[in-house]
Amino acid sequence: YHTKGVLLLTATPEQLGKESHFARLRLLDPDRFPTFQQFVEEEENYEPYAQVIEDLLNNKPLTKDDISLIKTTIDEGDNTSLLATVSGDPDEDDVRQARIELVEHLLDRHGTGRVLFRNTRSAVKGFPDRALCAYPLELPAQYKDNADTHGLLTPETGYQKSDPAQHWTQIDPRINWLSKKCAELYPDKILVIAAHASTALDITQYLKTQTGLHATAFHEGLSIVERDRAAAFFADHETGSQILVCSEIGSEGRNFQFAHHLVLFDLPINPDLLEQRIGRLDRIGQTNTISIHVPYLTDSAQDICFRWYDEALQAFQHTCPAGHSVYKRVQHDLEQALNTSHQTDESSDTIDALIEKSKTLYLELSQSLQRGRDRLLEYNSCRPGIAQDLKRRTDTEDNAEQLAEYMENAYDCFGIDNEIHSENCFIITPTEHMVSHFPGLPEDGMTITYDRNIALSFEDAHYITWEHPLTNNAIDLVLTNELGNTSVTAADYDGVKAGSVLLECLFSLESAPIEELQTNRYLPPTMIRVVCDERGADHDARLPHAVINDKRQFVDKGVGNKIVKAKKKILKAMLQRSEKYGELKSVKVLQHAHEYATDVLSKEINRLTALSKVNPNIRADEIQYFEKQLSMLTEVIDAANLRLDAVRVIVAT
Repeated sequence: YHTKGVLLLTATPEQLGKESHFARLRLLDPDRFPTFQQFVEEEENYEPYAQVIEDLLNNKPLTKDDISLIKTTIDEGDNTSLLATVSGDPDEDDVRQARIELVEHLLDRHGTGRVLFRNTRSAVKGFPDRALCAYPLELPAQYKDNADTHGLLTPETGYQKSDPAQHWTQIDPRINWLSKKCAELYPDKILVIAAHASTALDITQYLKTQTGLHATAFHEGLSIVERDRAAAFFADHETGSQILVCSEIGSEGRNFQFAHHLVLFDLPINPDLLEQRIGRLDRIGQTNTISIHVPYLTDSAQDICFRWYDEALQAFQHTCPAGHSVYKRVQHDLEQALNTSHQTDESSDTIDALIEKSKTLYLELSQSLQRGRDRLLEYNSCRPGIAQDLKRRTDTEDNAEQLAEYMENAYDCFGIDNEIHSENCFIITPTEHMVSHFPGLPEDGMTITYDRNIALSFEDAHYITWEHPLTNNAIDLVLTNELGNTSVTAADYDGVKAGSVLLECLFSLESAPIEELQTNRYLPPTMIRVVCDERGADHDARLPHAVINDKRQFVDKGVGNKIVKAKKKILKAMLQRSEKYGELKSVKVLQHAHEYATDVLSKEINRLTALSKVNPNIRADEIQYFEKQLSMLTEVIDAANLRLDAVRVIVAT
């Protein structure tokens, strides 16, 4: 069995070096990335193009070098005209648009952006600030005999093994400091991270028994369900715990952006691990400045490690993407410095030199990361025009109340209880009056919200959208249930004689949902509506669906049956007429779907064909793929079916 596609996701693409990053790219596409040397040379050639793109996006005048570079890259007529336009006033709309289009052309021809996307914090924006709060504490005499490097960073583990009679919490000043700090910050949520599960459990036990503070432990010894419960208990602002004490596993994968106090009970030796810890709070959805509390023992490895992070890498106040590279280069010297039990003048000079060397390396590597391929990738990964349009459409969708109204009607129809949990948050539960089993709804109910901001801060609440399984299940139940697909009503309408009937028909036009072809993109399930009178005329435009719902009058079931029987022959003729109207309307829909598919795919085929002449990254099978898609889509769209979904008899009054 051959996988059709592979998607790799990483937050640290070059953590293990550029060779590791290249290995992942080669796994994705060995033809596109044949050798590491070629990959490196290709990267070096991207830097001048990145500079040109930056000048274009920032409305800077193009230099002679920029113009020469562009001219050697493009030879199409429209591109030449764009180059002439961008030299005008940058505040004019046509000049601004020309700059954007020229950027699009350059991105098409260069870079790895067709198979690789990278977004950085600096490009995404909206992240919170960080505030470092450091607390130097005196090193207990009992800790001075530990020799292991990592044991020096977590001295409580080595001490507990050497002296089981006295618990480390009785002599470690960090414990008393933590107790006072948590009481001081009450009721603010506090995330505490330590390296080992045993340390996390000891801290939790101490806080519960010695201080009365409510703390919850989160470590690798818990099952997935138990971890979920611990995280949910911490997230509960009303009755949950104030403190969550995590082992190192707490710095991976969990989001606690509702808290803004982080206590680093110890420091990891790897900068990426430190960033992962801070990243539990420093993420999209965090609304406060993050206070990073670092208690460390003076005249110890913790002191040196703290200084290295703070002075050399500035790792607490800012993200440091180059941190791991610096660590790999100075690892031996750093570990030697950490193993220095007592600081002398000589060792102090060595540590200062290490910090200065690391700082210089960090600045050099950080500047290198800001150049060339990184910026080219950044531009390609988030194109502002497309991104702004997506944001605008998302905001419009979020602000619409149609979904909430639809789901509330569905709950009412199927016998589901819907009660308020908190502001813009609801609890839905099955009732004994539920018509049938509602797929996706647990027996004990679920907490839901239609508000994106609430969903981001309250992870236990399901964010209900049109794509959510609960919504899809509700729609499927409505569409597949015969109840409600026929009805009789009366409405005040002067478009026909009083006492005559109209037949409202809802047809569904849809193609076979082939995921590989993305058929729903070009021909989504489309409703075609026809309102036919007794003479065969269509009143769809003059009598909208919403108007009927506003003006409708209740018709008794018995009376409705009599009307249908009395008008049986004419209703059959009206139905046949409606089907013809539906078929005529469907022709326009299918024609539009054909034009849209041809327009989208033909443009892509022509674009790739042109690019293949200047960009060796374009493969022939990519072009053939889109040509095959266009051919198959034409057949699928032509085979679309028109299906009658619902009818309503309307008596004009």
